[in-house]
Parts: sequence; C-alpha cells; structure tokens
Amino acid sequence: SAATAVPASSGGRAATADQAGRPSAEQVLGWLRDEGWACPVALPDGMHVTAVHERPPGRLEVDLLGTYGVVVVTQERGRLDHDALAVLGARSTEIEGRTLHLLSSSPWHAVWQADDTVVSVVAERHTPEVEALVAAHPHGGYDEGIPARIARGWKTVAGAWNP
Repeated sequence: SAATAVPASSGGRAATADQAGRPSAEQVLGWLRDEGWACPVALPDGMHVTAVHERPPGRLEVDLLGTYGVVVVTQERGRLDHDALAVLGARSTEIEGRTLHLLSSSPWHAVWQADDTVVSVVAERHTPEVEALVAAHPHGGYDEGIPARIARGWKTVAGAWNP
C-alpha cells in the first residue's frame, strides 16, 4: 500500500543498502513479495536496484542498472489489453517459455501478464541480462475464476481500510 515503506535509494527507512546507498536486491525482492507484486526469483548478476516508486492506484516502478545500461520494470494491477496490443502492432515473442508482447525493439519494450499483474520491461536494447530478468519474473494468465475475483476484491477492500 502507499503507506508502506517503499525501499528508498536515499537511506531513509531502508534496512540494508549497498555502499552507493541503493537498497539491496534482497530488501527490494522481499518488499515486492510482501506487497504482493510480481517478484522475480532473483536479479541477474551485475544488476542493481537504483530506485523503487509505488504510485497509487496499483502501479509500481523499479529502476535497475545493469552491465548493459538502465532497465525500467513497471507493474500495474489488472489484465493485459490484447486489443490495445493489436492496435499498437505488438509482436508476440517467447523468452524461457514466457509469451511476451514486444512493443518496440529500440528501446526494447515488452509486456506480459503475470497472474493479476501486467509487467513491462524497457531497456536500451535486448541483451542476455534482460532475458535473464524476464525469465526470473513470474508469468501466468489472468485468473477469471470466482475465488480469484473475491481475493482481488478483498485486497481492494483491505487496502481501503489500511491506506
């Protein structure tokens, strides 16, 4: 939620940080899991978190710096709009068994569904490091079932009580 301490790149409420003052990967990944975001298993070697921004309602941005440059991962609660992808001319591609929709190759911009979250990755170019980052993220279809709808509704209600 917005009131939760987002790991900050400037010390603040960060429990641990690297020597440059950035939040540690473990700290950020733990926070992502705790807050119910699509959390990668790990960050690729050489990739560091430079900033995390949570913007209501239900939007997250994680800025990364890797060997090949800057990578921005955004997440938004909801369902990927396939009609909009068609209008934008997105091409389907696959990385490590995950179907992604490529919006641009320069900069490289791809989106995919990860359960109830749409994940977007923008990088200067397509690299093995970006592929490893995508592969580390969860993927899966948007669940239309009654239990999933109730769970999403409950998250909304609980979030309203605890902003």
